[in-house]
Parts: sequence; C-alpha cells; structure tokens
Amino acid sequence: MAFTYNGNLSNSLEFVRFLIGDKDEEVALFTDEELGYFINQYAEPTENDLKKVALKFLKLMLNEILRGPSRERSGGYEVYAASAESLKLAVNQLEKEIRSSSLATPSFGGVYKAEVKRNRENDAYTDSKFYDTRIFGDDVWERP
Repeated sequence: MAFTYNGNLSNSLEFVRFLIGDKDEEVALFTDEELGYFINQYAEPTENDLKKVALKFLKLMLNEILRGPSRERSGGYEVYAASAESLKLAVNQLEKEIRSSSLATPSFGGVYKAEVKRNRENDAYTDSKFYDTRIFGDDVWERP
C-alpha cells in the first residue's frame, strides 16, 4: 500500500489527501493508487477538479459510516452520528465551493429555485415593488 503525504499542496495527490483529511500513514484510508486513478481522469487537473475528486472520496467515507453496523452499548445504540455529521458538513462545504467557482451554465427553462433563493438571501439587492407605473423601494419616485 503506497502512501505519500509531505504537506506539499502543489502536488495533486497530496492536495486531495489534505482535503479529505487522510494525512496519517498509520490510519490511512486510501492508497496513492486509488486516489491517483481518479486524479488521472483529468488531463491537467485544476483545483476545482481536485475538489471534485475529494468530494467523491468524502461521499465514499460517509457512505461507509451510514451503511456500517451500529452497535448496542449499555442499552442505547451508537450510530457514529458525530462522524457522519462532520462528513456531511465537509461534503456540503466542498459542494458549495465547487458550485461557486464554476462558470454559469445556460438555463433554457427559466429561473431555477436555487437562483431565486440565492438572490433573496443576498443583502446587496434591494427589494423593489413594482405597481402599475410606480416603483416602491428605498427611493420612492413616480413616472412623469
């Protein structure tokens, strides 16, 4: 089992290891060959491509926890909730970073709900109300 991690984040393999937290050889979850296979799917991987690779491995780790057996412990069931929740947060954060750094894609069906939600949550936009020929907002004015 080959393992490489020296903290050199300019190396694609080590960058993916850094993102998924698989940095200790004694408890390594993945081999260099496993990580390298997915990294080599891209001719010249960008940082966004490497984040997509890391996302695959984080989802795999989460899937292992969720499919794994829970064990009974002093009358209660232990389901490894803390580990699963931290992985879910990492997956969500990485997905958000990938979405925010990707170019806009054309939409042929109108406006997506996610775009409307993002615009509503953005405080930089003013909420103007349009009625007939008047606009009501921060600056109230009427058409001449």
